[in-house]
Amino acid sequence: MMSTNQDVTAQRENPAKHSIFDMGRPICNALRKALVQAYDSAVGQGRKNSIVKMFDGIVAKQTVLDILKKYEEQGHFIPGKNSGRPPKLASSSNVKRIQQLVDHKDNVSDAMVARRIGWSRSYVQKVRATTLNIKKYKKRRAPFYKRGEDKEVSRKCRKLLRQTVPPGSDDLIVMDDEHYIFLEKTKSTSSMFYSSSDRSETPLEAQVLPHRKFCPKLMIWQAISMQGRSQLYIVPSRQNVNKDVYLNQCLKKRLLPFLRQAYPTGNAIFWPDKASSHYARTVIEFLRSENVHFVEKDVNPTCVPQARPIERYWSEIDRRLSAYKNDAPTLELLARRVRKVVKDIPDSYVQTIMATVRSKLRRISDSGVYSVQ
Repeated sequence: MMSTNQDVTAQRENPAKHSIFDMGRPICNALRKALVQAYDSAVGQGRKNSIVKMFDGIVAKQTVLDILKKYEEQGHFIPGKNSGRPPKLASSSNVKRIQQLVDHKDNVSDAMVARRIGWSRSYVQKVRATTLNIKKYKKRRAPFYKRGEDKEVSRKCRKLLRQTVPPGSDDLIVMDDEHYIFLEKTKSTSSMFYSSSDRSETPLEAQVLPHRKFCPKLMIWQAISMQGRSQLYIVPSRQNVNKDVYLNQCLKKRLLPFLRQAYPTGNAIFWPDKASSHYARTVIEFLRSENVHFVEKDVNPTCVPQARPIERYWSEIDRRLSAYKNDAPTLELLARRVRKVVKDIPDSYVQTIMATVRSKLRRISDSGVYSVQ
């Protein structure tokens, strides 16, 4: 009796360490045994209450009474098996099968694997994520290439590196492109939803998002390099840029003054987009007459936005435009927002993205078009 009281006193001094609710089955059984021994040693009709007081703070009162009742009726205090569905253990063969089905694969869902092996989807997800440590990742968008086009792009990137973009020329590369910003694309995400407790009572104007067949848009053009950016050209557009607009508004009024200011020695390497208007005969003649060193059309790879940082520059502009809470109702307001957004983008951002041109071209030429994000 003395040893039991000493154990109970130690447990009461530190209940968190010996609590029946916090410990596993061996500790619980030890407490049950101490409780029953104290009950056998006690005398009198109120011995149950004395046992409850003895284990106060260690075991709940109702738990003490239930254990003693079980001991009186069945003669033992060991708990039986819990009711419910027995735990299902994943065999090594099934785990290996799940790994073969999902690891390094795409278009395979947990539900498909569950139907294949006869498990629940939640259990397959648990085994995949916990046991196998296989995570799911979102696919990144990339250009589509027909058969053989990806190898042709890699070959031209290698040729571009050897003939036009020598080592240490990242700060000499100047690239331009035009970008189109649609008026409806600037609408905030909140304008695409509506809330209602009864849809029949919601006004019809709140339930629809009108969409124009020919949405107004802005065409913006700019040239960027590690030495800075050219003057921005913004114009409302109903069609793609043609050779006359590109020559007169983009090259003569904006690109050439920027090249003369940023590269007074004329060592810049101009890398235009491979649009037909960029390689028109009048455009080529103008560039050669002004002694502008540019990437020839037969060397310029087709559809490589992952190697042209100006695409990331356009994405940054779109991201900042989408941060506006209110929609731009007119093209004039949208143009003002574009000018402000472009002005707020620091030059260090442009320098950072332009510093990786050669490394991306090298990776594409060595490892393929999808090796660069």
